Amino acid sequence: MVREYAFQRKITDEQAKEIIEDAKKLDGLQDIIVTDDHKAIQVKSNNEDYERLMERILNICSRITGGQWISFTRFVHNENE
Repeated sequence: MVREYAFQRKITDEQAKEIIEDAKKLDGLQDIIVTDDHKAIQVKSNNEDYERLMERILNICSRITGGQWISFTRFVHNENE
C-alpha cells in the first residue's frame, strides 16, 4: 500500500529530484514519487519498520526543502495490489 504525505508548500523540480535520489538509497523503500503538482510525495515500503523509514524520509525532505515538514494525507490504493 502506498501512503501519501503533503508538503507545507509546493516544492521545486530540483528539490523533487534530490528528494527522490536521496530517498532511493534507503533500505526498505520500494518506491517514492513526487506528485505532478509537487505538493506531495507517495511512499511505498517493503519494510516492517515503516516508522523508522519515514523518519529518515522526513529528515531528507526537511533538509532539502529548507525545513518543510510533511504530513500524512491518505492511503493510495493501487488496483494491482
